Amino acid sequence: MILFATPDDALPAIAEALAKAGGSAWRGKTALHTSATLDRTALAPLARRGAATGSLHPMQAFGGGIVPKLNGVIFAIEGDAKARRVAQSIAKSLGGIPIPIATRDKPVYHAAAVIACGSAYPLIETGLQLLIGIGFTRARAMQTLLPLMRQILDNIERIGPRAAWTGPLSRGDYAIVAKHARALRRYPREIQQAYAALSLLAGRLLAKHPAAALKQINRALKV
Repeated sequence: MILFATPDDALPAIAEALAKAGGSAWRGKTALHTSATLDRTALAPLARRGAATGSLHPMQAFGGGIVPKLNGVIFAIEGDAKARRVAQSIAKSLGGIPIPIATRDKPVYHAAAVIACGSAYPLIETGLQLLIGIGFTRARAMQTLLPLMRQILDNIERIGPRAAWTGPLSRGDYAIVAKHARALRRYPREIQQAYAALSLLAGRLLAKHPAAALKQINRALKV
């Protein structure tokens, strides 16, 4: 079994090069890659030479040289029958939970993680910089936001996002939204756009009456 953990953009070329180098020796082998978005077709040159191909992706963050815990983590598995069996075995051996993902659904699977989790990095940094801009040290800004974030995650785990939702939008306090929008005008456009987009997304997905909420939010953002 050969596991590919290369950058996504490099994977097709590497598969092609190794297929040419290995030739018929690939027959009977199993080749898996760890891309969250790409499917088994990225390893098509190996499949044409007789390898079982698929993908195995742990839904966990590996950034900054940190080795995360994998026990209880979801592993998305995809590929032909033999590749899925091998991927399932690997996931279980690491304490993970293998979940089959349809080939066509892998981009949506990864987009869900990027929206819900990957977007947290710039959002948190934005919050830190806003606090630093009004006199907080970075350490104090972290001390301000991290307990709030942890409590939010705890609440979501216990009762779900909609029931746990708090803040001015959850209360229909659109005057506060307008005040935020005015205060953010002196900051980079991307911060203003992020605030507006996230407010509209909250109205669409979390408000009891989305159409009415979106109308009020759009009005508040234009004040």
